[in-house]
Amino acid sequence: MLVINGYEWKSALNGSVASENSLRYNIRNGRECLDLTDYNIDGYLKLTNFANLEELDCSSKRKYHPRTNDHCRNHIIGLDLSGCFGLIELNCSENAELTELNIRNCSNLQKINILGCPKLSKVICDNTPYSPTKIIEKSKLFPCFNGGCKNAASYNGHCDMHQSCKEEGCNSYIHISKEYCSSHQSICIILDCSSRAPLYGECAYHQNKHRCLERGCRSLIHMSKEFCSSHQSNCSILYCSFRTSSPDSECDYHKQKHCCKEEGCNEYIHISKEHCSSHQSSCRIS
Repeated sequence: MLVINGYEWKSALNGSVASENSLRYNIRNGRECLDLTDYNIDGYLKLTNFANLEELDCSSKRKYHPRTNDHCRNHIIGLDLSGCFGLIELNCSENAELTELNIRNCSNLQKINILGCPKLSKVICDNTPYSPTKIIEKSKLFPCFNGGCKNAASYNGHCDMHQSCKEEGCNSYIHISKEYCSSHQSICIILDCSSRAPLYGECAYHQNKHRCLERGCRSLIHMSKEFCSSHQSNCSILYCSFRTSSPDSECDYHKQKHCCKEEGCNEYIHISKEHCSSHQSSCRIS
């Protein structure tokens, strides 16, 4: 059993000498805190003479330890904190081999993170607001996959606050009561588009689109372009400024026109006519 004596660690609190102990045992937000997350504890752990200790983290988080040049984590089997009368918060999560927990007389204890300790079977918690049954039940649950979250995970590995949006490819987290995040909570306002979009907004595809600049054209094109494929060039007819699909083609206006059939006349007339107004009849001089 590893026994850590609080008297031997007291000098770390004044911060006069930098040491590993002073990095682990210090004052944070007005509380005495002890961090043993990567202390490489293997077996039973007992804390003595830590009557004023208020926060303890001895969870089995895997961390890089510069002193040993290795990634360390705890493998605690039994934990005795019966002498930590002032303890307010305890995190001993993810110690997969933990079977015994003694928090007798920790009457100030307000928060316990015991997630990921499925082998826990014995809990001593006299003079505390907790029951052994509730603690053991909670130990069978596992932490949320979302980094830094200390809530219990549900069936899919995430807690109620970190469920994934159902939109394919979206990694946004939402509450379990919702199906889609704010970016995908509704349908795109563009007619006939069924993609997900923000409420009263356009989907990601249409947010990068705009109307073709050709007057009267309703085609949607990418923001990097000005005209759609039907209006990407100028009409091939000299001096015509209308847009057309390619440099060698005519615009819609001239597609309905042809040259007057009078030899040498280049005037364009509607396709329903054969001659322009200057040549629509024969000369009356005999």
